[in-house]
Amino acid sequence: MALAEIRNVFTIYDELPLSVRPTYYYNIRSGLLNGVALGVGGMFENIAAKILHASSWQLALMTSLSGAGMVLAFFWGGFAQRRRKMPFVFWPWVISSAIYFLLGMVDQATGFCLLAGTMGFIGQVGSPAVAGIIRSNYPSKLRGMITGFTRRWHMLIAALVGFAGAELIERFSSDRPGLYKGILPVGGVCSLAAAFIFLRIRVRGEGRLEDAEAEPEPFHPFEPFMVLVRDGRFRTYMIDFFIFGLANLMLSPITPIVLRDDLNADFRQMQWTTFIIPTVLGILTVGLWGRVLDRSNPIIMRGWMNIVWAVLPVTYFCAFFVPREGLPVGPWHVPPVAIVWVGSFFQGMVAAGQGLVWTLGAMYFAKKEDVPLYQGVHIGLTGLRSLGGAFLGPLAVVYFGGGELGRQRLFLFAAVAMTLSGLLMFRLAARIRKESGGRMPSLAEKEALEEAAAAPPHDGR
Repeated sequence: MALAEIRNVFTIYDELPLSVRPTYYYNIRSGLLNGVALGVGGMFENIAAKILHASSWQLALMTSLSGAGMVLAFFWGGFAQRRRKMPFVFWPWVISSAIYFLLGMVDQATGFCLLAGTMGFIGQVGSPAVAGIIRSNYPSKLRGMITGFTRRWHMLIAALVGFAGAELIERFSSDRPGLYKGILPVGGVCSLAAAFIFLRIRVRGEGRLEDAEAEPEPFHPFEPFMVLVRDGRFRTYMIDFFIFGLANLMLSPITPIVLRDDLNADFRQMQWTTFIIPTVLGILTVGLWGRVLDRSNPIIMRGWMNIVWAVLPVTYFCAFFVPREGLPVGPWHVPPVAIVWVGSFFQGMVAAGQGLVWTLGAMYFAKKEDVPLYQGVHIGLTGLRSLGGAFLGPLAVVYFGGGELGRQRLFLFAAVAMTLSGLLMFRLAARIRKESGGRMPSLAEKEALEEAAAAPPHDGR
């Protein structure tokens, strides 16, 4: 992070319009506190796998429940239209915060995974309303800058907390195996505080619900999916995206098992591999990706990102061939997990861009007025994929031979699938270029062309 950007984070309040300052004041403080909760939550899978000895099926349960929350968020978001947004944010936030305290009382893997997954389920419900509040209170010209600053500090706090938590657990858990039970409530306290601070934001354009003059329009939950029938390009994009996402989901419950059983990683190494390295690199590159995507086509960039992300499962596959005692390099022995850190580095380099393209990719196919529709379908399909995709991982391990061999083959399969999805993105981009007369505009250029086409004709006077 450049020094000038760090200074801007602390001085941005005075540079904002007066109408925006109250929202930013509460949003940044809520984000910093919630960063602590995110850092604690980033340890859930590793606590379940390393300390509570969870199986891949139990970890899959955790992941799939979060996916169910995304599906509910899609339907709940439609229901919340033209209603006050803050209650749809605040109450799920409070309930999910309370689960941190319950997790501190659990010492069995099944209960822990079920509660952690329930937290993800409930936490996802309010995400459309949060986006609506940000959209209502921040002008479009400042929205990206403000949310970028807030997210960067949110991620930095999360990385620091994840690092501190890993160090505490690794250093002292041998004498105090229940140490994690004292750390988890810290996340709950900070998350609750963040929720109450966020509650103080006054959402623009909303009166009291009971004073609303018009009744909310009825929401037809399955109607948005008809866009997949009408828009062949978007349907193809969703299929290509599905291949990558499914491969990634299949690895989600298997990765902690491989680190624990096959690569002999300790808790600190697991935390660095799955959370700290990707998060820190995401902080460092989020600004770069924002500038790159401003002038690049999101479909082409998504193709490259999918292929780069495939380096991660390749490094896991290679790490299986490294002796558990380490690879001798001069006077040192490089542990198997160090091979995976190379993949974590590449993952972190594109993670921030992946997050941006996750939104921009769906927007690219939509007209301005249809963006919520396309993004809603994208969220709903992602949630549906998450419901069953995580369980396909343990099933695939059995299919590929079971045990260490099955896990090794699964990572190779995932790498091939991710690479294939990237190549299919390139094919889609070539199809669009051909149908558009050789042009492949960026998102900004596409929006400018649409605005120009929609403008009334000039009469020459």
